[in-house]
Amino acid sequence: MAEILVELIRGNLVEGLHTGHIAVVDTDGRVLYGIGNTDRITYFRSAAKPLLTIATLKSGIESEFNLSLEEIAIISSSHSGEKQHSRVLNKIMDKIGINIELLQCGIHPPLNKNTEKELYVSGGNPLPIHCNCSGKHLGLMAACKVRGYSIDNYYLPGHPIQNILLKVVADFCNVEQSDIITSVDGCGLPVYAVPLRNIALAYANLADFDFKNGAYSSYQRKLIRAMTGYPEMIGGTNKRIDTELMNRFGNRLISKVGAEGAHCSGLLGKKMGTALKIEDGNLRAIDPVAVEVLYQLGVLSRDDIESVKEHHNPPIINHRNEKVGELRTVFELKIPDGLY
Repeated sequence: MAEILVELIRGNLVEGLHTGHIAVVDTDGRVLYGIGNTDRITYFRSAAKPLLTIATLKSGIESEFNLSLEEIAIISSSHSGEKQHSRVLNKIMDKIGINIELLQCGIHPPLNKNTEKELYVSGGNPLPIHCNCSGKHLGLMAACKVRGYSIDNYYLPGHPIQNILLKVVADFCNVEQSDIITSVDGCGLPVYAVPLRNIALAYANLADFDFKNGAYSSYQRKLIRAMTGYPEMIGGTNKRIDTELMNRFGNRLISKVGAEGAHCSGLLGKKMGTALKIEDGNLRAIDPVAVEVLYQLGVLSRDDIESVKEHHNPPIINHRNEKVGELRTVFELKIPDGLY
């Protein structure tokens, strides 16, 4: 059963609750701490993007197209559609010889509200590069070109690039490919579901350069350098949790959110990964839970979480810009029975 993770406080009243599940796993696959059901099968959503970047790097896209760390970062991102993101995405398209009409990620307004406003005021309309998944799509198209695959229908399950992605996801999750449940993500690409504990294991393995005797280590190192070196490419300047955590604590962790209340972190040097799922899918509950997990694990100190207080205890602001409440966490990580 899901457990209560977050309370919404307005005045002196608990107005709302968010329940969910948390798994903290080591590279041996042991659940070190858990809340709720660590075997709850759920989708990675965009938290799978770093794994997909590993697959594209293994295909040779970095050397073939002379990609920078900044460009590798945005391939791993759920960016906010800001001008800085469009600049880097356009550079990638130029390098791989892709025009914007070939992107099959769909279109939505920039996640950054200031950028969205500027776009409409200038008379513009959203483009595929404003989609938060456009970097991932460009990475897959680049991998197709390196491998000699057609870029037609690259996003469909039957395309050969999808078999390569599925193998990497299975490797890091330590499951059989046939055990991964797939469906369609918001951007049209396949999305992967496994037990939450295996999602956390994938991030423990991402942060462990000895994983599979170092078979992926060069790609892992490149990915982590990109994510922690250019955190503004992963999210954006509008206080996105991934950007905030890696900007401040990138020497300790990598962080990636996913839709419907997913968040993962790989703890650098600790052979541990975390995964959480907010049961109602509400994104507002992710930040406080993610920060609290890192605090309870000792990855962040009390001073550290004070520096990200707006994420740890997000205020509830009314239309008069007054603070009228807050979100607060109410869970304590538990050691599973039989693990001491």
